[in-house]
Amino acid sequence: MDCEWLIQAPVSSNVQLIFLTFDLETSENCTYDYVQVFSGMEDTSGPMYGQYCTNTLPQDIISITDSLLVRFKTDGSITMKGFSASYVSVDPFEISEEDPTSYSSEMVTPFPGSLKSIYKEETDHDTDDYNDFNENHLIVNNPFYMNLKRYRREN
Repeated sequence: MDCEWLIQAPVSSNVQLIFLTFDLETSENCTYDYVQVFSGMEDTSGPMYGQYCTNTLPQDIISITDSLLVRFKTDGSITMKGFSASYVSVDPFEISEEDPTSYSSEMVTPFPGSLKSIYKEETDHDTDDYNDFNENHLIVNNPFYMNLKRYRREN
């Protein structure tokens, strides 16, 4: 099974991808299950930031453009917990090691065999508009289900 997530930041911004949890099937050279992160939106021909597997938490990634492509591949033979990641749009001139927990948030706990979307209620914007994101969460577990969470920083 192959899954892809295209992440597009606003024009002139970059994407910061932060892995929160990571537990995939262990194999030599990431043969069976892995996550790949590429620069760009079109396909996997852009520069690859890395290929990740096992249960080692990858380092944060800050894109060199306004987009990232995240690909998850599994052979489905062994079920592990999966992974969760958070992504935010960042100003390339103000990139810092800001603590992602400083955002207003509600942590989402993955639970096997489920599909759940959670949104923080806000009255000043349309919750279906994903083009102007500040922070989103992607949670892949058991490994065929996905949760997506979006919320904005408190100003």
